[in-house]
Amino acid sequence: MTQIQFRSDDSSRWAQRFGNGSDGDLTIASPLTDSPVNTTFVGALGAVTGTLGSGTGFVVGNIVLIHQSQGTNAGTWQLNYIVGISGASVTFLYPLVATFGTGCQIQKLFQYRNITVGGLLTVSSWNGSKGGILAFLASTAITVNSTISLSGAGGGQRTPENSGSVGPTTGGGFFGGIGTNTPNAWSGEGYSGPSTIATANRGDNGGGGGSNGDSGAGGGNGTAGANSAGANEIGGIVSGNAALTQMVFGGGGGGGQASNGVGAGGSGGAIGILIAPVITFNQSANLNGGNGGSPGGGRGGGGGAGGSLLLKGKQISVGSNIITANGGSGGTGPEGNGGSGGVGRIHADYSLTFSGSSTPSIDTRQDLIFNDTGGAIFGAFL
Repeated sequence: MTQIQFRSDDSSRWAQRFGNGSDGDLTIASPLTDSPVNTTFVGALGAVTGTLGSGTGFVVGNIVLIHQSQGTNAGTWQLNYIVGISGASVTFLYPLVATFGTGCQIQKLFQYRNITVGGLLTVSSWNGSKGGILAFLASTAITVNSTISLSGAGGGQRTPENSGSVGPTTGGGFFGGIGTNTPNAWSGEGYSGPSTIATANRGDNGGGGGSNGDSGAGGGNGTAGANSAGANEIGGIVSGNAALTQMVFGGGGGGGQASNGVGAGGSGGAIGILIAPVITFNQSANLNGGNGGSPGGGRGGGGGAGGSLLLKGKQISVGSNIITANGGSGGTGPEGNGGSGGVGRIHADYSLTFSGSSTPSIDTRQDLIFNDTGGAIFGAFL
């Protein structure tokens, strides 16, 4: 597989490693929602050039994350290094590992020395074209002393006098579907595309309530989402992979459909990527899917799936089940409950030591590349 992800089996060696620490120390002492420098991106397989949606905030010497969040090749991602930029045209040190098109985003990775999370840290939500990714580099250490929340939002609900219930528009990864009292509800959003009026899934999204009236299905990621109570709406499929070399948001849950009250689907969990020689969790990280909406009458929405968390470093300690990427529960209603969302994925690549546990169980892989002290190359071609 062609990849540039700071692994020993990469197609090109990642020489920039943990970054150069040029952005100094970052201490988060009070609640903060991350506001990344990010934009849309398109570029062709094998090219070292591409086009940014906006060049604002990007300069030569930036380390960037390129992630195909939705559409063709969804889940494909790589690291890269900017060696030239003019307006929206950008030139990279490394070739692109895939064709990145509509649904792709690029995010600048600040090169911190130490990061200390001492206040609640949340992620800027996916907005349909970018966002939903919390990604940090640190050349020395990342220490988590306060909660990191990358969870999806719960679905709303409305009563018959309203036209329907909107899916959540904030809180992590893909949106949940709209619940309606008209003939068909909306599926959740997934890697294949935005929400649509449909009972079937289209990948990791959950199907919405159908014309016969039903609750919404759950979104998928590490496991499939559950079907609706009536089994007419289909849950999202298993997505990404355990090593997170393919990595997606949690799929959104589908909305319910009924004439006397409906619940919207919960949104999926977001994506987190932490890269540092030492990573220590003393407090929790939550990447849970949002719960489906529970109306007083009618049918519930489907739960969103848990998100994806990737950790890379020499020494990694994640505590005892304080990192969670659970699926959201299906919403309840007197005429039918929504399906629950699937769990997310948690993976760690480490070279020296790893300790701890998570829910679901963290997948780990020892990779001695993090011990390599061959030196990073900044501003020069290999």
